[in-house]
Amino acid sequence: MKRFRQILVIIIAILSVAANFSFSQKLIEHKNKRGEANYVEIDKKSGAVRAIHRFNEHIKNYGLAREKLSKEIVLAYTKKLVDDYSDMLGISSKDLILDDITDDGVWWIVNYAQAVGKVPIEYTRLGFTIGKSGDILSPNVKIYPNVQINTSPSVNRDQAVQTIKNLTNIMPEVSGDQKPKLVILPSDVDSIFDQRLAWKLFLVSTRETKIYYVDAISGLILSVVKNSLNSLSPVEP
Repeated sequence: MKRFRQILVIIIAILSVAANFSFSQKLIEHKNKRGEANYVEIDKKSGAVRAIHRFNEHIKNYGLAREKLSKEIVLAYTKKLVDDYSDMLGISSKDLILDDITDDGVWWIVNYAQAVGKVPIEYTRLGFTIGKSGDILSPNVKIYPNVQINTSPSVNRDQAVQTIKNLTNIMPEVSGDQKPKLVILPSDVDSIFDQRLAWKLFLVSTRETKIYYVDAISGLILSVVKNSLNSLSPVEP
């Protein structure tokens, strides 16, 4: 009887996950230039591409050899991949900015963020991993197709800094890696998905870092995220 209950719990959990996927995600078939079928997983609400299934690519398909790869070749190759799959992804290589690229002798790993012009979209990623044999693992992906947003702020950096200083009596970081940055912030408010141009500002203390997002059009605070021991969590503005 106990064994039956355990099996029943597992079945219910599987059905719950499947039901949640069917309500929140959808799969769309895509064929690459060789006629092979891929399936792109789309978030129904935001339209974000969340995964690519049956991604079957190899550097030899582009006339490349693993032992001759270099940083320049890998960057050119991954950008070509993005452009070849642009109709599925809803972006081109021009919509990406490089986060990092590494080679440990076994794996080449390239990570991009999505951007509009030079303004990055928060929480986006498109990562490629090239294995020792030259095969490409399924991309690590979260991108938003066909983003259109005005990236000219009405609120300047100094005004955003002053907003946070007035609120907290603490001066945000204004230099270095944590200086104010103009970003695009995906937001989900009242069941409506939207994207806002925002200033990203850091308040650093010995205990934690708080990240404030200030609307670059209205000057209102959109979101506050607390980074404590490398763990991100939202807090009330």
